[in-house]
Amino acid sequence: MADFHPEELSAHASYSSLSTFLDCGERYRLQKVVKITEIPAWFFVGGSAVHAATEEYDRGSVLSAEELFIKHFEKEVAERKAHSDVPEEDWSAGGKATKAWPERQNRAWWVANGPAMVQDWMDWRARCGWQLWSPTEDPNAGIELAMMVTLGDIPVKMFVDRVFITGDGQLVVTDIKSGSSEPESATQLGLYACGLELTFGLRPQLGGYWMARKKGGGDMGQVYDLEHLTPALMGRWISDWNRARRAGIFIPHPTRWCRTCGVRDYCAAVGGKKAGEV
Repeated sequence: MADFHPEELSAHASYSSLSTFLDCGERYRLQKVVKITEIPAWFFVGGSAVHAATEEYDRGSVLSAEELFIKHFEKEVAERKAHSDVPEEDWSAGGKATKAWPERQNRAWWVANGPAMVQDWMDWRARCGWQLWSPTEDPNAGIELAMMVTLGDIPVKMFVDRVFITGDGQLVVTDIKSGSSEPESATQLGLYACGLELTFGLRPQLGGYWMARKKGGGDMGQVYDLEHLTPALMGRWISDWNRARRAGIFIPHPTRWCRTCGVRDYCAAVGGKKAGEV
């Protein structure tokens, strides 16, 4: 096992690092401690393109959904190629093999389906009646809102996809999801609500995930009440996470999702062929 030096860990937390650690400690170790270069995954490429395309649209772009998606999709592909020598045909693909898509959700699947996700976002924005909220005079400041706050004993970096304000004046923290399954908890939304409270003195009571693959077209999933996810509670969780990782507690959690993990070749829990190297 590679030497572990807790002082080399990132000085800040994020929801991504917290959720990775909780989903699988060994994946966190391989990514964040050993710093293995991951096998690129089409679901990350496509998901990032959907996020970037919807962001550009909300900032006033007049490009079509297809133009926006393909523009950002190819940009994401190029970026991953610049940091990985794994050929495209070996990139991880999500979903199940079907008659129409025997190679699962690869490049071709995303090129065929990604633009519709962006169009669904455009259509939803037109009909939902919610307006973008901004903490400044810049009307776009609530888009990909960046914050850094201290929770517990560690700085937490966050980027909130959108903050909306409803017709009756309620703030709604919103995260865009391009996966097939809706998250099972509001933890990410609660973390972002705490960030807004500590940064701007405003406490969003509501949060939701906009699901790009929702049956019938992209739409909001469950809207959560976030009142119980306070800075004190979230701070305790972040502090506990920080102590665990600094103590070198990285427990593997093998599941069916291991087949799409970008560091699986180095994971002893699934018999990775390069596990002995780390």
